[in-house]
Amino acid sequence: MKKLLLLVFVVFAVKTNAQTEEQKNLAKAVNITGGGTFFKPKIMKELNALALAQVMVDFKNISSKSITEREKKRTLFGKAPGKAATATVTSYLETTDGDLQPKDYQEIVDHFYAYFQEHLSKNGLKTSSWADVTNEEFYKDAEDKKDEDRAEEEKGNSWVTYIANNGKELYNGEGGFGFMKLKKIGKMSESLNAPVAFIYAVVDFAEIDVAVNVNTSGYKSSWTPGSSQTTTMKSQTSVSAYMKTSGFGESFRNSLVIDEKLRAENLQLNQALPAEMDYATALTEDPSRMKKKSKLFSVSLSKKMESAPVIISTTISNYKAAAKKALERYADAIIAKAIVMKSE
Repeated sequence: MKKLLLLVFVVFAVKTNAQTEEQKNLAKAVNITGGGTFFKPKIMKELNALALAQVMVDFKNISSKSITEREKKRTLFGKAPGKAATATVTSYLETTDGDLQPKDYQEIVDHFYAYFQEHLSKNGLKTSSWADVTNEEFYKDAEDKKDEDRAEEEKGNSWVTYIANNGKELYNGEGGFGFMKLKKIGKMSESLNAPVAFIYAVVDFAEIDVAVNVNTSGYKSSWTPGSSQTTTMKSQTSVSAYMKTSGFGESFRNSLVIDEKLRAENLQLNQALPAEMDYATALTEDPSRMKKKSKLFSVSLSKKMESAPVIISTTISNYKAAAKKALERYADAIIAKAIVMKSE
């Protein structure tokens, strides 16, 4: 009997340590920023409760990456900009058993909200019900409209936006609130006895790498007959099926937390959080989707090099499962950040 108890204790201890280490690693993915030169995070460090006022997700269905490389050439006056090249590759999401419908995206974002609420509670953090949140003055007075300044197609990327519980769009992932709205959020936080969170996430289905090299060799001089230079431009691109919640460096948007003292903290992902599961059924190149170049506007400061677009095929069920997993890891990372900060 004693041996059995000892074995159970050892296994439990190992498992607990592993969980703590996982939380520490997840916490590193979240960076907290705020206003002021001497800003120090306090809301997340003292977090005992969290009221989710908005959980919004952008789901990318076209993902593109473009890199420009300009060589530096030596002159009598030092280094100067030389020739440049821009490499681009685009990936398209395709579901082979029909198109993703609004109800599919809504299912994913509602799952994200429910998972977040459940795991806040599991980790000892109090939550506010959706009914309590929507009953607050700030929420009831807020206009329900999309950000008119943000296009749904930008720089070769395309996405659709959905909000948990069919809620209102209160925060678009950048900037903040005016003072009067901030005061209402402060009252909301005081009423709910919890900081108010505006969660924003981007779900991407592809990992894209682009590299460009521009190199000029030889010597050219008007004083030396027959002298010449040769410029070589090369690009290398790769696309993989990789469901993830995008980091701040890709989306340039973040989540926001505000408390009753009107303190605000931005939650930025400093790295992508992958779903860590296979979801694609096929990857194929489709040169027919390459953008046609107009001779009328062919003049450019850099040479354009576009790789053949890549189609990432999957099923609706596979896509939903992977997207849910990627968003779960985002919720886990925010919760882990609060837990780790509190213990420091």
